[in-house]
Amino acid sequence: MAKEDELLTHFAVSPQYFILDNFMSDSHLEGSVTQTGSTSIRMCDTILDTGVQGNSTARLNYIYPLFNPLYSTLYLRARLSSLNDVFGYMGFMETLEDPTFTMTQSHAGVFFYKAVGVVQAYWSTGNGATLSPTYKTTVIPNLDFSRDMIYELKGPGMRWFPLPLIQPYFARQIVKQELRKWSAPYVNSSCIPKDQAHYFVWFIKNTTNVTKQMYVVSFNYTEDMRD
Repeated sequence: MAKEDELLTHFAVSPQYFILDNFMSDSHLEGSVTQTGSTSIRMCDTILDTGVQGNSTARLNYIYPLFNPLYSTLYLRARLSSLNDVFGYMGFMETLEDPTFTMTQSHAGVFFYKAVGVVQAYWSTGNGATLSPTYKTTVIPNLDFSRDMIYELKGPGMRWFPLPLIQPYFARQIVKQELRKWSAPYVNSSCIPKDQAHYFVWFIKNTTNVTKQMYVVSFNYTEDMRD
């Protein structure tokens, strides 16, 4: 079985699972919050919770900048509780400043942001340079981040794989069988992050006085061979 298939199987059924270059580790994670935000580690996932006060934030990240987005393959499993009135990010960042939709620091990650109308998903990269273009965002249509997904981040590109929908049916849970396959890749080839170590960050912010959560379940990062 290929490694990709093994990860899909493991991520779909496993409880909390953090692995760094094939070394299991969640001991170097740290949380940072403002106002009513909180982070909590449970047996099956880690929750970033904004609490009820508007503009509260919750962030989770590895303490050390160990991750090079250009020469690695990263798989993660995560979801949001709601796509309404929320700003979220998960991805590589050069620094631990709060992410912004127009940030120019070196980064590669997925934003959930209400630019026009409703919250949409965007694949975003930045090169940390002073010359334009310093960042690039690409709309990812029809990505429902409130659904359980496996995400692959690789260089300036990303794609995702939907996990089965579980629907309540009286006293039972029904797994909805449907065609599931990897999405087409989204690549920002005109603006790539720096070839250096980055932090990996999960971040959520509510924009109204309603609690929002991000559930982080699994994380697998491996270095790729250079040419």
